[in-house]
Amino acid sequence: EQQTGRPFNEVVLFGLMGMHLDGNKLDAQSLAELTNFHLGVVLQMPVSQEVEVMPAIRQDRDSDLKPLVDKFHGALQQIARRLQEKGFTSLGQYILAKDEHGFGNSDDQATEQATSAARIVTKLSRSFSSFCDEYEIEGQGLVSFHRKASLLAMNLHNKFQAQEPQLRLADVESVTVGSEMKTASLLIRHGILKLDNGLAARLSSDGVLKSGSREEVG
Repeated sequence: EQQTGRPFNEVVLFGLMGMHLDGNKLDAQSLAELTNFHLGVVLQMPVSQEVEVMPAIRQDRDSDLKPLVDKFHGALQQIARRLQEKGFTSLGQYILAKDEHGFGNSDDQATEQATSAARIVTKLSRSFSSFCDEYEIEGQGLVSFHRKASLLAMNLHNKFQAQEPQLRLADVESVTVGSEMKTASLLIRHGILKLDNGLAARLSSDGVLKSGSREEVG
């Protein structure tokens, strides 16, 4: 938000609307062919900018937003590659499919298992690194949140359960609440979550914690 001047979910929403109006599909093949330049255009986050290097001479250089666009582009490319490797044409087809062949030959496969929120979260977090929110905490090992996968499962249930019976997720209420800034702020406001004085002072002064740090994760 500090980089774009808008909430990132709003940036993504308008970007998706722009891709739809341009006639772009969101299937695996289209995502694989999507360039970071075009992604920057639809997100209204240009990856380059003209700068004057000497009088009357200008040159294209990377913009401050390019690293963020590159990160988003990389996530989409990884999803597209994994879908193609598994033989699926879209993320929606993969989520709804009962075939678990992309998981290898694990003993816990259930090819006829009904769609559930837990199964969607497991599929997404195992298959796509962008859906796998995991952080290493000193002394505690690897901590998994899976916020993005959980949020997608809940949104699919809320928006499409009437049209698609497979997305009537009976266990959706068991999905954990999102581990994000808004959730933490709400818990702090109601006195459910308490911060030590040092961390509270840091948040009051600049409000920024290093991504993946013990203060952010733990």
